[in-house]
Amino acid sequence: MFFKIGTDLINFEEKWGSPCNFNLIYFVVERFFHIFAITMEKILTKAQPWFGLLLLAMGGMVYVLFRPRTLLLFSVADATGIGSWADSMRTLLGSMQLPDWMVYSLPGGLWSAAYVLLVGWLMQGRALRWRLLATLPIPLAGALSELLQGAGVLSGTFDTSDVVCYLAPYLIYASLNEK
Repeated sequence: MFFKIGTDLINFEEKWGSPCNFNLIYFVVERFFHIFAITMEKILTKAQPWFGLLLLAMGGMVYVLFRPRTLLLFSVADATGIGSWADSMRTLLGSMQLPDWMVYSLPGGLWSAAYVLLVGWLMQGRALRWRLLATLPIPLAGALSELLQGAGVLSGTFDTSDVVCYLAPYLIYASLNEK
């Protein structure tokens, strides 16, 4: 509900008199927000896969343009012919510096968000528990890999920002889909 009926009705009567005017205003406002919510849900549902793909590309761009050239990804880029394009883009960006968390943590978070959006979109119409279960593997695997790095079980450097970036998309998705 848009208004708390009990206290707002009393306050309305004190200020404006008859509650019948309030009922009409409440009905109009409630209808507007109901139609607005349905419209936004339809728009977002249609845009969800495209937004997921955009996040996937953005994570890849940050990775390719700002990470060290020694990573395995760059040998794949060279083999596919996009290595020279990446090098020219890196040269064009020149001295542009991003904060470390954007270079090292954000790409994983964007990929995690892309996964959550795309799988959530594919699971439309299914029960909430199945959608939440299907969207969990990548965020959970990313966070667990960081924790295992912190424990020394996996090679790599533990970073709290990575854990947050991996889990935040899932937690936001789960909170927006609660019923």
